[in-house]
Amino acid sequence: MFSVRFYADAQAICSDGRIRQKLSSVLSGGKPLCDDIAIMRVRLARPEEKAKYLEEAATRSLETGLVAVYLVKLDRAQAIDADAVLFE
Repeated sequence: MFSVRFYADAQAICSDGRIRQKLSSVLSGGKPLCDDIAIMRVRLARPEEKAKYLEEAATRSLETGLVAVYLVKLDRAQAIDADAVLFE
């Protein structure tokens, strides 16, 4: 999950091949978060998702620009480097 001001910005992020590639390397339950046939769609966050994003984003450095918060539990090795997964 990430936050942007404009829908077009969110669309651009979701259609970026580099994002898909990085999400394909992140595992949850031993499975990649994204594969070649996954369709990424933009939608507004539900209230509980927004609360989780705001809570976690407040503890992270904004030096990387866009802050991503995962709504699924990442595998242990993946969770260590979660901040750098999308936006190196």
